[in-house]
Amino acid sequence: MDNFIKELTDLIKEQLGSDYDIRIEKRRKNNGTELHGLTILSKTVKENIVPTIYLEEFFNLFQSGVTLDNITK
Repeated sequence: MDNFIKELTDLIKEQLGSDYDIRIEKRRKNNGTELHGLTILSKTVKENIVPTIYLEEFFNLFQSGVTLDNITK
């Protein structure tokens, strides 16, 4: 999973450019499950709320043969 996250993050950074910061954080949900969350923050526009994209579902897609390029789109 760590390799997948690094490659995915690198691709997203490449597509978005230097105006964005990508953060990956492990989050523990109420049921005790730990998930890997990805947030995209603008360096130029201050936002109070940014969505977190949980990566486990995308990792499952990758394992079933979907390419990283398709996942980032």
